[in-house]
Amino acid sequence: MNTLTTKSGFVVCFLIALLFCTACSNAQGRQQVWADEFNETAIDRTTWSFDSGPANDNITINVPSEATASFNVDMGGHTGRYYFDDFALTTPELTKLNQIENPDFSNVDSAWTFTTLWPAQATAAVENGEYAVSISHGGTNVWDINAGQAGLLIENGKRYIVSFDAYAAAPRQISALVGKNAAPWTIYSGSQVISLTTTKKTYTYSFTMNYETDSQARLGFDIGGSSIDVVFDNIMLQ
Repeated sequence: MNTLTTKSGFVVCFLIALLFCTACSNAQGRQQVWADEFNETAIDRTTWSFDSGPANDNITINVPSEATASFNVDMGGHTGRYYFDDFALTTPELTKLNQIENPDFSNVDSAWTFTTLWPAQATAAVENGEYAVSISHGGTNVWDINAGQAGLLIENGKRYIVSFDAYAAAPRQISALVGKNAAPWTIYSGSQVISLTTTKKTYTYSFTMNYETDSQARLGFDIGGSSIDVVFDNIMLQ
């Protein structure tokens, strides 16, 4: 059972793809699916009806306050065989006004780039809905390993807020930035040195764009210079 932490006012959307659902001859082709157990109190119950074959559905839940919740699929009361796949959790806050594409890695690593410079050696993959960077050689410089996304519009005179969730296999530092995606690699956001711990936390920084408008800017994380693995999730630029 996966758990999630939500904040007041967030609308939690469970995007559920029921890729293949079949029932035995004595099944009624009907299945209750509940999203409940909000501090042991049900916050939403949804009943889905479906026949054999692929189906896609979603549940929207208004969360009244901050708490740790769980998502359950209850299948009692019927017989038959059912197949579920591609459960994803997201919030409108991750997409509304957010320039980052695929901010919660629900679409694997689409839109994200990962680069290493010799002698650094590392790989990146989406695991359990998070962007996990496994480092075998950290290289010499912090920029020898970089994960990021480009093609962002950063306008002169505007203030921007960046937030992301991250943690590491052991305490370490990384560099977070928004900057030019070409030489001379100007960092618009200034130096943002982030100290990670082994606990997943949300980190936030802000900056005002004091350079000419750049329609091809990049958001990045420089994570070289150390062989300690790092994990990212829920990245926002607004």
